[in-house]
Amino acid sequence: MDNPADPVRPLIREQWRNPASVFVFPSDIAASLWLGEALEITGASTLAAERFIAWDRFKEEAVRAEVEGKSPVSAVVRKLWARALAEANAEAAEKTGTPLLASLIPAEYSSEGNLFASWIARILPQLGLWEIKQARALERGRSGRIPLGSDPSSDGENRDLSFVKHRYEAFLEREKLFEPSWQRPPLKDGGKRYFIFFPEAVEDFGEYAPLFSASPFITLVSQPKNESPRTIRFFENTREEIRDAALSIEALLIGGLPSEKIAVSVPDLETASPYLRREFELRGIPFELRTGEPLGSRPAGRIFRLINECVSSGFSFSAMKALLLNRAIPWKHGGMRERLVEFGIRNHCVASWSENGETLDIWAEAFKTPNKADPGDWLLLDWYRLLRNRATSLCSAKDFPEIRRQWFAFRRDLLNIEEMSPADNDVLARCIEELSSLERLGALYPELAPRDAFSFFANLLEEVQYVSQRSPGGVSVFPWRVAAGTPFERHFILDASQDNATVLYRQLPFLREDKRLDLFLMDTDASASFFEIYRGQGTAVFSFAERSFTGYRTVHGHFANGAALADESARADDPYEAERLFRAGASAPRRLYPIQKKSIAEWNRVSRNRGFSFLKEAFENQSEAVSGLIDEKKTTDGRVRVSQSDLSEYGLCRTKWFLNRLAGIEVSDSDAELMNDRNLGLVYHSVLKDLYEKIRTEDGVFVGERRNEYLSWAENIAQTAASGHAEFNGPLAQPIIDSLIRRILEGIAKILDKDAEFLAGFVPEFLEERLTLEQKGALLNGVIDRISRDPADNALVIIDYKSGKAVSGKRYIPDEENRIGDFQIPMYIRLAEQSPESPYLGQRVEYAWFASIRDGAFKPIVQGEGISMGRLRPVSDRDGFEPTMEAFDRMVDFFEDGIRRRDFTRPEDLSWAVCQSCDYRRVCRAVYSVAPGLD
Repeated sequence: MDNPADPVRPLIREQWRNPASVFVFPSDIAASLWLGEALEITGASTLAAERFIAWDRFKEEAVRAEVEGKSPVSAVVRKLWARALAEANAEAAEKTGTPLLASLIPAEYSSEGNLFASWIARILPQLGLWEIKQARALERGRSGRIPLGSDPSSDGENRDLSFVKHRYEAFLEREKLFEPSWQRPPLKDGGKRYFIFFPEAVEDFGEYAPLFSASPFITLVSQPKNESPRTIRFFENTREEIRDAALSIEALLIGGLPSEKIAVSVPDLETASPYLRREFELRGIPFELRTGEPLGSRPAGRIFRLINECVSSGFSFSAMKALLLNRAIPWKHGGMRERLVEFGIRNHCVASWSENGETLDIWAEAFKTPNKADPGDWLLLDWYRLLRNRATSLCSAKDFPEIRRQWFAFRRDLLNIEEMSPADNDVLARCIEELSSLERLGALYPELAPRDAFSFFANLLEEVQYVSQRSPGGVSVFPWRVAAGTPFERHFILDASQDNATVLYRQLPFLREDKRLDLFLMDTDASASFFEIYRGQGTAVFSFAERSFTGYRTVHGHFANGAALADESARADDPYEAERLFRAGASAPRRLYPIQKKSIAEWNRVSRNRGFSFLKEAFENQSEAVSGLIDEKKTTDGRVRVSQSDLSEYGLCRTKWFLNRLAGIEVSDSDAELMNDRNLGLVYHSVLKDLYEKIRTEDGVFVGERRNEYLSWAENIAQTAASGHAEFNGPLAQPIIDSLIRRILEGIAKILDKDAEFLAGFVPEFLEERLTLEQKGALLNGVIDRISRDPADNALVIIDYKSGKAVSGKRYIPDEENRIGDFQIPMYIRLAEQSPESPYLGQRVEYAWFASIRDGAFKPIVQGEGISMGRLRPVSDRDGFEPTMEAFDRMVDFFEDGIRRRDFTRPEDLSWAVCQSCDYRRVCRAVYSVAPGLD
């Protein structure tokens, strides 16, 4: 017995034998699904596919009889025409100073009109309705019934729209095309009988409704009122909502319902799909996402946009990296692509530039004098030239046939298509199909040929929707609205919220709101119609979560008076929940998913006692290789070498110190940079060292009155500051340094000002020199940026430059366990006072400051009484700093003992947040630790 709320099945059963009966549905998906369902309903072995069509196809068929000899215009032709219009507009502006359009494309952007072409193409189908509405509004204004502020024709936007409409109309007439949305003649009876289902779900149905009243061969079939109560499942959050839906679907599958008979619809599928995918995969539920995405967004289809970006950016590093590291594209010539990216990082190939009217290729310039040159760089240069030439030829192709020729040359010389996955190969083949279609259209309409053919093709791929080839079987997952009125036996509609499930139809949405009001254009809320259509099959299950992935939501008003709790029976049989409860002491789960069984078996395999782990035990004498590394890298004549950075890193995490300092695992650069904070700091240090050496040589002491002259010295020094640093190699390095001279001088000027304020008359005596000191079994070593000495009383001021923010003084105050967080100042004080190499051996350091170049300020850590720092408060004076020095000594002993015991264990009290931000987390893997599973 048919569901009284289902209008489709009875009509198909009644009309299927009549070959003239055509069934029209709101979407292609609904039409194709009902075609399959009709075979079951009728028992027929075959039915003609053209009898089950979507609304858009119906519009073309119904109108075609009235415009004999013409074909419906396609979306691609609209885009080509809009692009040609934008180019003609730019040409008119250039030649005459007056563009064709003044409002739709603002005059100041006429040369960039192609940016507006896609938008103009989208509004072309709506211009027929716009013209009708404008004429009616003008008539009302003339009759005095509706007072209008001004004649619509006097408005610049209206003039542009009218111009576009009539120019486009002339093109259609000339090429024997028609715009289906513009046609409003009485429909001719061609012998077919159309049954239009769910017209209330069709956005532009109202524009055609008057035609149907005089067309007896068209029958409208709306959704009957469903008298059953409106129910909806409520959840606290979306994760619970998805989990409940998955459990309910699983129960249906266990009960024998085929997965092909189940569907899920979600308003914000882009956000929800990763969570749905995960939930279904964890529970072994077969599914397929029935939604498309742009061809140009697929990994393989992205290659055309990436090539275009490479050429248009002058082969900038970011564009080259995105192209070469696209794993969906298999390149020829082995590891050339990775080597070229590494070369770009090593030589700072950020971007090409223009000089004296000539564009210089950053890569070609870098190959002339490569940093850390490799003997194979000449082969890499040949490969780069091949890539550059092929890409340039492809992007500069004059027409679509030339694009095809250049693409196959690019593919032949650079790609290994045989290694591409079948799915990626299908995507690439579809891209070439679109190119073939453009070739045919270019031959039909040569006047529409775009000047930049490849750019048009690449942009088109960003708009063409592609749905992957379906694998048979599985729960169908749709975007909201698409599957309304489909014949699934059970349909789950998630996120029935006011924000996401509301369906609002707007006529002529490209107009401003005041113009829409003048034209009597009102918004239509079709939400209730869609909910009722979904309910029509009697199998829809609606749900709503108060807290979604993007914020809090309110339930849609359609369900304001109806509610039902979630089905607890399915949730009670959740194996994952049962496993969690079992670990907490409950009884064993009744059943497990295959993935659970596999995971437990894997855990049992890896959790067997494997003996030694350096994360939990010291190496002691268990590894000759580790002992050899320590002897080589960290000892001198049996003494453990200690730097302040060793102490900071080892004190935070011994494992990180081992991986970084001893194992030598480096964090590789992934981008080509010219001037990061570290590089800028090197320049600052280099300039300041040379500057204060010159001050010491020329004046003996810092003379505050000569501050401006000192700054001019600094400018001369900064010009060649990068010459000794490998980090600044590359064609653009020196030009960038030149452009940063002002910034460098601003920072140095701040330091000079502070010296003039606090250290005038001091000798800049000790400048970036290394000191060492044997302390028990350790050998302390460090480089002090500057020590300035007062010749009057020999007072010493240790200064450490910071290009960024200075270290917080709190890090030098011992905590409850007598630990400190930074060791720089204590190390420098100890070296200056006690190193045999120090010119100040035996003297007492009363002052130790950080100099923040960015902030232009001294930050005192240790402060005597002879220099007033105003409101600046140090950590303590020299006597009060003794607890910090003692904490430093304890850390030196701890480090020396740990190195001798080969102790690189991970601290038990180390927080997860610290590990999560560590560069070595993927090696240590502490952040991935999990609790044991079931035995």
